[in-house]
Amino acid sequence: MKRKRRKIMFSISLTQEQANQLLFELKVLAEKYDLKISANSINKLELSTKNKDKLVMTCTYRTKMNMHINIHEKSTGISLIRLNLDNKFHKNLNGEIIRDYRVNIFDLSEYCPKKGHFAYMKAYKLPYKKLNRPTNFVFAIMEVLNFTNTDFYEKLKVEMEENLI
Repeated sequence: MKRKRRKIMFSISLTQEQANQLLFELKVLAEKYDLKISANSINKLELSTKNKDKLVMTCTYRTKMNMHINIHEKSTGISLIRLNLDNKFHKNLNGEIIRDYRVNIFDLSEYCPKKGHFAYMKAYKLPYKKLNRPTNFVFAIMEVLNFTNTDFYEKLKVEMEENLI
């Protein structure tokens, strides 16, 4: 029996300009982090902007073919960027299907509930702009931090179980 997906209407509390500012203004890690990447691990890092806005970066490693990195606004949970390293797909509002390794970026023009499209992110195939197609999960974390203008030097240590590399 096929399960029906329920679509929940909600309003987006960020403008495109606010989202772009949060995504690309200078950010720093709120504290020092020592990430341990293992199968089925989820690590969260807090980021701060110069305006004291709080963002959360979630690094989810399930398997070598199911890894995700998401940065969202802390108080609303609205995602600004999501790196999907898997063999699934995202369908953009224009019908374009982006498969496999991709990045989803906040794009308010994608949110169109009247057309049954509840996503507010647009997907792009990797590589995209300055965001390269990563060769491993540690590199992917660094790529997202660099792409989003986040200073992480001397504040981030990432260790990955050898059998996952």
